[in-house]
Amino acid sequence: MRLTISYSLLSFVVLASGAPVAGAQERTEITTSDSAVGPENLTSTRDGTVYFGSMTKANIYRVTPGASRAEPWILASTAGLTRVLGLLADGYLGLPLSALLVPGLSSYRPLATALGVVGAELLLALAVTNRLRRRLAYATWRRLHMLNFAVWILALAHGITAGTDSDTSWAITVYLLASGSVAGACVWRLLRVYRAPAWAIAIWTGTASIVAAELVLALAVGPLARP
Repeated sequence: MRLTISYSLLSFVVLASGAPVAGAQERTEITTSDSAVGPENLTSTRDGTVYFGSMTKANIYRVTPGASRAEPWILASTAGLTRVLGLLADGYLGLPLSALLVPGLSSYRPLATALGVVGAELLLALAVTNRLRRRLAYATWRRLHMLNFAVWILALAHGITAGTDSDTSWAITVYLLASGSVAGACVWRLLRVYRAPAWAIAIWTGTASIVAAELVLALAVGPLARP
């Protein structure tokens, strides 16, 4: 199949990354052997490498600078990939794929990045258990899914320590609302299970929300503050 990619379409991606956009109106034909592929999902990196996928074909293709043929980069069914709904390529950090798969290999804030990697891999493992739900005992499945709390805490810590906007007021507000609402919901659920009186549920739910938000605020502007 032949795809005509307009570099003017890609210019906003390249401009956002600060790369030069020489010949932004130039057009070139990119060929691929699969007739079912359409570039519904398209992105590029600062060096001009183009990545695209399709909602009808789950392969992710890569076109290197100067090439006229798209080569499969990530194949369908890899790690359960069945659809490609969106692509994001970030050439700013220049991290190898291994750094995004193995905790601690990143040169960019190693501990903060490792928290995100572990959280993402744990989330993927829980997704696999969902697919195997009928083969697992309910008690086993339920215990495993208690790890969702660990995923949430790791994601929150990763966002605070690695996020480039973590020191902004809006990001801190998001962290406070998220931590407060999750803590409050957990306490509310626990007290309902144990049939606590309404006044106790109201007081302790609100207290948990406030304490959690204050703790996250203290960490976000203190020990976990982004350098």
